[in-house]
Amino acid sequence: MTWKSIYTDGILVTLSAMAPSAMGILSLDDAYKYVDPKVLFMSKLLIAAFGAGVGALLHFRNVQYAKYAKDQASEPTVTVTK
Repeated sequence: MTWKSIYTDGILVTLSAMAPSAMGILSLDDAYKYVDPKVLFMSKLLIAAFGAGVGALLHFRNVQYAKYAKDQASEPTVTVTK
């Protein structure tokens, strides 16, 4: 596992954790006082779609890494003795 993939996974986890928080903020009763309800609805819809996409990408990366780790474990190792 490289540093690049670790940072990518960290960013994806952070984004997937932030999406429900943003949805909660937009769902507050006070939000409807300051922003048009249509805009709030569309914003929540876009954030929900973005959060679902990030979650799906994170799941895909985890599954692919699990397959890679399984393949690496099943390969025979060669030891060289001198």
